[in-house]
Amino acid sequence: MNNFGIASGLTLDLMTRALDAAAMRHTAYAKNVANVSIPDYQPLRVSFEEQLSLIRSDVLGRGNEGGAQRALANVEPRVEQNASTFDSEDEKVRLDSEVANMMQNAVWYQSLLAALNKSNGILRLAIRGGSN
Repeated sequence: MNNFGIASGLTLDLMTRALDAAAMRHTAYAKNVANVSIPDYQPLRVSFEEQLSLIRSDVLGRGNEGGAQRALANVEPRVEQNASTFDSEDEKVRLDSEVANMMQNAVWYQSLLAALNKSNGILRLAIRGGSN
């Protein structure tokens, strides 16, 4: 039976890793903002969603939660330097873009926390037998 509901181990593991990635991403954006005026600074970025897309078929495979857990175990958010070279002023770190990305990431982080809290609330309710 495929158990990919909000309370499944796979879902909780994925949410935890996504929270870690969002926290790392926030730090990367903050460092990019702090170094916006440094010539030749290479901005940081977090690699996470790219890794998830590579294992998507394993995670979404029906009835294979064990395989999905094993595939997800190899996915860890990583901070990387953007290796592109800057030929023009437009390709450098832009303060407005970094701040906007930081705000979007904060909303994403809050959404993940709300989902995790909802999941924990459901589990608490189940443990109490449906009574408050």
